[in-house]
Amino acid sequence: MRSVDHAQVEQLHAAGAQLVEVLDRAEFDWAHVPAAVHLPLRRLDERARPTLDDRRPIVVYCNDFRDMSPRAAWRLEQFDFDDVNDYAGGRMDWLARGGAYEGTADLVGGYLQPAPTCSPDDRVADIAAGHDGALRRAVTVADGVLVGVLDLVHGARNRDERAGDIAVFGTATVRPSEERAELDRRMEAAKVAWVPVTDPAGRLLGGYERGRATRPA
Repeated sequence: MRSVDHAQVEQLHAAGAQLVEVLDRAEFDWAHVPAAVHLPLRRLDERARPTLDDRRPIVVYCNDFRDMSPRAAWRLEQFDFDDVNDYAGGRMDWLARGGAYEGTADLVGGYLQPAPTCSPDDRVADIAAGHDGALRRAVTVADGVLVGVLDLVHGARNRDERAGDIAVFGTATVRPSEERAELDRRMEAAKVAWVPVTDPAGRLLGGYERGRATRPA
């Protein structure tokens, strides 16, 4: 058994690995990785052998850093499955990175909008000249990491300033794994209409507008 991260799970999944979720039925129905097999931990002994192909790699996951998936992975090795991998971050890590899912969950990740960006070194004059109606810019650095948000209307004192000098740093962000209804309530209470959405590494995935009723095309 080996522990794998999100990037390795994507590679294994693309190569034909079997993804196995060991949570209970209600959690599986709420959200699971597409094509995942549902094998609740309590029923693993009776269902693993007739359900899984011992010629293909297996990736086991639970919700997050709980001990359910490593226990399941160990048990599968006892059944002589040779290539067993434990996705330590689990379902919530997958969802927090904007991964596709199936289920009844209504998550922010399904409503992301493109977020116009600029670099910290960009001049306000240059940004404003090509804003195309977008008066807010997410200021990003290498690998798309979000460092702040620039408001072209209220943030600029003069057009020679650099985005990195006047952007609002410490901006609140959310994950794509957030439940949309709960986030809308929090945003309404804080009188916030828009928030940037990032992954666990701080990379910008897009923006979310409060109360958006339809998913982007």
